[in-house]
Amino acid sequence: ARVIAQNASVMAVMRDGSVRGWGEVPAFLTGGARKYPGVATPMPITGLADVVDIAGGPNGGYALTRDGRLFAWGPNIKGQLGTGTATVEERGPAIVAGVSDVVSIATVNGAAGAVTKDGRVWSWGSNEQGGLGHGTQADVGEPGQPTPTHATTISDAVEVKAGTFGRQFIVRRRNGTLVGWGNSDWGQLGAQALGAVVLCT
Repeated sequence: ARVIAQNASVMAVMRDGSVRGWGEVPAFLTGGARKYPGVATPMPITGLADVVDIAGGPNGGYALTRDGRLFAWGPNIKGQLGTGTATVEERGPAIVAGVSDVVSIATVNGAAGAVTKDGRVWSWGSNEQGGLGHGTQADVGEPGQPTPTHATTISDAVEVKAGTFGRQFIVRRRNGTLVGWGNSDWGQLGAQALGAVVLCT
């Protein structure tokens, strides 16, 4: 099972592929009513089944299914849900269109990164810390990217991981090397050129 603990909430992937949440679970996951002060007994998250991995948490995240589909929930003001449009409404789990055969998912700071079976890396959402991997960094007030697109020219990726406070993505390639992008204020990209896309061996 996979467990994500974030602030005052927890989500877990069960052996049967269902997902349960407890603690401070937002209203868009509880059927429209916020449970106060929190959900004391783990509750099933409607709309998620056959899940093998999750990233993020109850307030905004992603679930990867056994057949490579990706579901997103939470806010969408920067296009985090990958629907092709950014909206102010938060919503429960729904499929991320335009990306399939996903094998790895990560999220940080409103940006999402996914690796597909063909080795490509996709990104969408906020680019405030350069999290989309395009070599640019957006200002706080700029809109995000609501449509998943290729983050880099990499075609041999196998896994993506994200920092938490660090706000960076690291991709592992088939040859064992690492590529990173995003924030590097603390040197978390492993290169002297802070904020650059780097190759680490």
